[in-house]
Amino acid sequence: MNYRRLLPLVLPALMALGACHRSTPVAEPPAPVAQAPAAPGMGMDGVTKPLLQLLADEKTNRPSGTPNAEAVFAALDQAGIHTKDPSQVLGRTVGAAFCENAHTADGVVVSVCEYKDADTLAKGRAYSEKTFAKALPNRALLSNKNTLLTINPPDASPAARAQVDTIGKLFAAL
Repeated sequence: MNYRRLLPLVLPALMALGACHRSTPVAEPPAPVAQAPAAPGMGMDGVTKPLLQLLADEKTNRPSGTPNAEAVFAALDQAGIHTKDPSQVLGRTVGAAFCENAHTADGVVVSVCEYKDADTLAKGRAYSEKTFAKALPNRALLSNKNTLLTINPPDASPAARAQVDTIGKLFAAL
């Protein structure tokens, strides 16, 4: 069969079928919602400083007239409870002016937070009690002047409880 003779007849028919076919119009994608640009470096709490700058600021603006972290860790060391790996942590998390953590050889974590006044300490303590109660159920929170000591033993064993009690007594004597 000669396909060249059929081409003039078939081609218009195919074109007519294509023209009669209605396609459903595709909806245009919605325009992107304009969002306010986030400021570069802006944290969740509106702070724009890098973490290391926040830590440096806290270290240089520590309160006086209250037991500081160095005094607490020195008292523990003198009593034979050696702490290791002290490190500054962000005090603003609990409203403190400055915080430092260390741990004992027995795994007890000791956190010392220095506050500017008793009211700020009370708010920080309440926040800590509410926020970390489930995650750290065996901890003890003690205050001396405007310093909050958090002692978190690895377990509730009698040996851990004894070390918590000793650390608490040493802290109270400062």
